[in-house]
Amino acid sequence: DDKITKISSFARMYNNVTKLSLIAITNISDIIKPLVRTNFTAAIKGIVQTMTKEGRHRAALAGVDKNSLSEYAKEQGLGNNFFKYTGFEFTESKLRQVAANAARNYVNLLYRKLKKNPANVFVRRRLEQFGLNATTLYQQGIREKDYIDASIQAIADMQPVSKLDVPYYWQSPIGKMGAQYKTFAYKQYDFMKKFVFSEVTKGNIKPLILFLVGGAAVGEGVADL
Repeated sequence: DDKITKISSFARMYNNVTKLSLIAITNISDIIKPLVRTNFTAAIKGIVQTMTKEGRHRAALAGVDKNSLSEYAKEQGLGNNFFKYTGFEFTESKLRQVAANAARNYVNLLYRKLKKNPANVFVRRRLEQFGLNATTLYQQGIREKDYIDASIQAIADMQPVSKLDVPYYWQSPIGKMGAQYKTFAYKQYDFMKKFVFSEVTKGNIKPLILFLVGGAAVGEGVADL
């Protein structure tokens, strides 16, 4: 009822204020995800592109804007002022911009490889992970919409974006209190299963290596900060 909803909202906000004051720093560790989701070159290029007007525009086309970030904050039980003044809004925005640009770079690379060898199983699988049909791309060419769709998919894979990302029973007022910070761990587990462990079983160990090496380096830096 309304009373339980208000209690849940207050409890979650209290937890956020008392426990997440350094969230902008810890959030930086998610920069490793674009490297794992795409590849090293595409991700590093994506980081550079977020510093340009064009790169930010491309990310905006994929939904990285003020409204989407406010909705994300609301889903996580974060007040807009807390989200903004802790610096979390800035880091989250940048991470999503990197994800969008890295996905675009990587899909462009995959498309060029597909044109050279349409039977490449690795390329076809990776394109499908972005929600793209390799056969259609080969026959009709790649469009701007395909880049945008791939960027949207990449952001959804890397960051919790809505209540649809978590189990239904976590969405009640009581469930939201008990699982308040588990959405991040849940998303991390799902990401690792799809883009690291599953790739290893298919003979692709690069995501695992990038996660282990890059994760250790970024994690140490975040810990020091």
